[in-house]
Amino acid sequence: MTALVPLEGVSNVELLRCAASVEQDSTHPIARAVTELAKQANLPLAKTSELRETPGRGVAARLDDDLVLLGNKLWMEENGLDLSKLDLNKASDTATLLFVARNRNILGWIEVEDTLRPDAGEMVRRLRDHGISSLAMVSGDREKVCRKIGQQLELDHIYGECIPQQKVELVRQAKQEGRVLFVGDGVNDGPALAESDIAIAMGGIGSDLALETASIVLLNNRLTRIPFILKVSRLSRWIIIQNLIAGAFVVVFGIILALTIELQPWVAALLQLGGALFPLFNSARLLKYYDTDQQIPIPPVGDEAK
Repeated sequence: MTALVPLEGVSNVELLRCAASVEQDSTHPIARAVTELAKQANLPLAKTSELRETPGRGVAARLDDDLVLLGNKLWMEENGLDLSKLDLNKASDTATLLFVARNRNILGWIEVEDTLRPDAGEMVRRLRDHGISSLAMVSGDREKVCRKIGQQLELDHIYGECIPQQKVELVRQAKQEGRVLFVGDGVNDGPALAESDIAIAMGGIGSDLALETASIVLLNNRLTRIPFILKVSRLSRWIIIQNLIAGAFVVVFGIILALTIELQPWVAALLQLGGALFPLFNSARLLKYYDTDQQIPIPPVGDEAK
């Protein structure tokens, strides 16, 4: 959070208290930032009732018998509030604006600035090295904010101000060109995670819906785990192919021996044991790749993996 901008007659404390009270039970990253600031300021949060959350828009709740709305510009306009009289020129162009209203009166807004995570650039570089040809950012944040972050990361496609259904449509469009991996953490990402071929949820900050929908859950929030998963997955597939070939070879070799010479029982037992032990020890090679910084041999993959 970078700024609290209350309107005339409204204090910073009142603005923050209303926002944090309706967001205190939410798992959204912005909601956590708001409630954390309120805790640092030792503000007592009020209990809410009739909480209603609309993904990609905002929340509404009863607070001390007052109706409090919190969300983006579109959420306010959908609820009949006019923001045209607000002087938004003083708002940061690169910040996400979170408007707060009580009983249909705008109290002000909160500015939240996205900062580029230190490992984001390294994640993109590693994915490029592994042959991923198209990287996109799909976010519900303001278009200017998304473009700033996306250009820093040199992404191929940047989509801002997306509601959950729009994210689903973008995933469907991408699936027409190949397999899609989607990484998300919030309630807004749940439908897109379910629609994608492979879904990864950030476990440390993810919502319950994202965690339940994802096929893979990261136990920490290190973005470099994503290319690490890719490398381990490709190596696992390559090892499976090796094990299948080795198993087939043992069977065929045993049949040929049985047809050409008289096999002793101990020879057949040895072949059977070798066929069982090779996949075991070959698969155990994966155990040594436990950290993202380790070099993992990347097996050959087809174009469909891109």
